[in-house]
Amino acid sequence: MYFDACYEDLLFECCNLLYQLCDAFSVRVCDIFIICASIQILESIFVSHCISSPLVLSTASIPMSSIVSTESLNQIFYNAHTAHGFQAKPVDEALLHKALELAQLAPTAYNTCPMRVVFVKSADGKEKLNKCLMEGNIPQTSEAPVTAIVCFDTEYVQKLPELSPFFDAKAVFDANPAWVQPTMVQNGNLQGGYLILALRAVGLDVGPMSGFDNAAVDAAFLQGTTWKSNFLINIGHANAEKNYPRGPRLAFENATKFA
Repeated sequence: MYFDACYEDLLFECCNLLYQLCDAFSVRVCDIFIICASIQILESIFVSHCISSPLVLSTASIPMSSIVSTESLNQIFYNAHTAHGFQAKPVDEALLHKALELAQLAPTAYNTCPMRVVFVKSADGKEKLNKCLMEGNIPQTSEAPVTAIVCFDTEYVQKLPELSPFFDAKAVFDANPAWVQPTMVQNGNLQGGYLILALRAVGLDVGPMSGFDNAAVDAAFLQGTTWKSNFLINIGHANAEKNYPRGPRLAFENATKFA
C-alpha cells in the first residue's frame, strides 16, 4: 500500500515519540505498562489526525504493470484511421481541453513542453487556413469542425523556470544554446504525437496533415508571437465512408534491431 508523504512524516514522529519514551526509562522500567501507554498515545495521535485529515492513497509510486483494455487499444490504435472526411457534428470544446491536458502529461526532455496549439473553428479562420493549403487538403479541412495548428514556441526556454521548478533547466540551455532548436523540434513533435493519441482517447477522430505553406500559416495566425507552425490536425467525427483502407506497416523484424 502506498501512502502520501504526510503519513510517512507522521509515522516518523510517532516512532520518535516512542523512542523518547523508552529512552526516558531504563529497559528494566520500560515494562508492559509503559509500552501500553505508548500505544495509547500513538493511537490517539493517529485517530485525531485521521479525523481532521482523512487518509489519501497516492498512486504516484504504483507501477503500471498491466496493459490497457482491448476496447481502449481498438479506439486509439487498431480501429482508428486517419480521417479524410467529417460528419456535420460539432466538437465539444471540453474534449479539446481534456485532450490537451492528457497530451501534456506525457514526457518531454526537461519538461520543456514546447508545443503550442491554435484551434481553428470559425468560418473566417477556416477561410484563411484554406488559402494556405494544398488543393487536395481543402475538402477535409473545410468539413472538419476544428483544425489544430500544432506549433512550436521558439521561446519555450523562457517558460522553464515555471515548468522545471526542481531543476534549473533554463541554465542548461543558456549554457548550451545549440541545444535549443533540436530540443524544440524533437519534443514538439513528440507532443504533437501525444495530442493525436489523446484526441482519439477522448472519442474524436483526427486527420494529421502536412501539405500547407508554413510561412503563410504563420503570417495568417501567428504574427506577433514566438510560435511557428509545425503540422495540422483536422479534428471531428469521421465520415467513415471517406476513410482510405489502412496501408501496410513494417513488421517488427524489419523496423527494429537489438544492440
